[in-house]
Amino acid sequence: MKKYLLIISAFMYMVNISAQKLIYQNYYKADSLLKVVTKNYIVNDQLIYSGFTYSMGHYSFPEQQISYPIIYSLSSLNKKFILDKELIYNGKAYNSTMVFIGDSCSYNDFGEKEIKKVSLNGNEFSYFYLPINVVNIIKENRSSLHFINVDDEYYSLGFNNLLGNKFYITVDKNTQLISKITQLKYDDLYGDTYQEILYANYKNNIPYDITVNHNQIVKAAFHLDSVGVKKPSIKVDSISNDISKETISKGLFIIKLNDYNNKILVTEHEDFLAIYEAPINVAVGNEIISFLQKHFNNKPIKYCFLSHHHPDHAGAISSFVNVNAKVVTTKGNVNYFDKLSKSIHTLKGEGFHPSKYNANYIIIDSLSEKTFFKKSSTSVIVYESGATTDHTNEFLYFYFPKQKILFVGDLVIFPKEKIRDQKKRALSVYTLIKSKKLKVEKIYTGWPLKDQKEFGTITDLKNSLLKSYPDLK
Repeated sequence: MKKYLLIISAFMYMVNISAQKLIYQNYYKADSLLKVVTKNYIVNDQLIYSGFTYSMGHYSFPEQQISYPIIYSLSSLNKKFILDKELIYNGKAYNSTMVFIGDSCSYNDFGEKEIKKVSLNGNEFSYFYLPINVVNIIKENRSSLHFINVDDEYYSLGFNNLLGNKFYITVDKNTQLISKITQLKYDDLYGDTYQEILYANYKNNIPYDITVNHNQIVKAAFHLDSVGVKKPSIKVDSISNDISKETISKGLFIIKLNDYNNKILVTEHEDFLAIYEAPINVAVGNEIISFLQKHFNNKPIKYCFLSHHHPDHAGAISSFVNVNAKVVTTKGNVNYFDKLSKSIHTLKGEGFHPSKYNANYIIIDSLSEKTFFKKSSTSVIVYESGATTDHTNEFLYFYFPKQKILFVGDLVIFPKEKIRDQKKRALSVYTLIKSKKLKVEKIYTGWPLKDQKEFGTITDLKNSLLKSYPDLK
């Protein structure tokens, strides 16, 4: 027995030595390649780029982007890296500055005057707009450097920064210059994804074209205009998940997501539930499901009605596809919702994997209407009229004829304190009520929640429109 134990011990020792040798070999190989790359980069006082930044917000169709002209000034001063941005919006210039000093970061957003310290975590990717900064961070965290792979044109290295975040660089074998840096990241909407910076069109070892991609979508693209010296635009030294339920009618409930400033509507049927809106992301969606299971005796959610595609109304669609709920939406959202419902979320929280179910859609055609649950006390008529909203190309309204309640997502607001003048979005609600001759006593919304009335009336709606539409009847 002793003999066998000695043999096993000797074998394990050799395996350990072999593993250590592989680690050393990998590191030295990566380090030798880094030394070659390092020689190709020098510090420039300032590089000025111009191009466009792309905003993807609450626009007319899924993943629509709007571009804004922007100038980037990248400066290195006394071990400080300063990123000045000048954004042109409606013909007016707005400035923003980020300052990186060692392991600290200071920042002011567009339009703000004072620069404040912020967490480096989550902002460090902007530091890598200059590839020499990538090299410097690798050198400061050399023990994390490792070789990944090589092909005919490129080789790849990986490293961690001081926060422990992992990055990967791709180096062109011919030029020995960095062509790309990538970071695996988590996005509340897209799940497990990555962000990357592409460096191209090098001249004198300076990248003349830089592209920043988030979630495989272009976030910014800019071209080098000049190399020079310029003072920074700002003085750098100044540097529960509470959910509640309210009954609004028999079998009809408003669920308030107090931490998220959102609401959803729920109808209870004999052996299932239907929800109206699925806001924010899968984490919030899972919270909603747990809450509903607790308060409605584990009744299954069989229907998920979505007014439109914006994340604060449909970002949690994956959670409800995961429980095999039928999704009531419009044709233009299907591909986008398929993309979201198949996203994997493991880099944040408890993790989420798409289920075996494919999204089961019920499509409401443009300018059409469809009645659901006709025999139920909470029957609903769904109207599509996105073209009138000036908000999204497609939009669904939900009318409960027996309760005389209309649920309209975020097309109108009803502040507690005073009437707020409103325009086309609210007008579309008024037009629907009048054109369809709906008997409406209460208008509920899915957003916002804070400082709002519980519901609005047709009188409230009309009064909010009279300033913009004085001839309204």
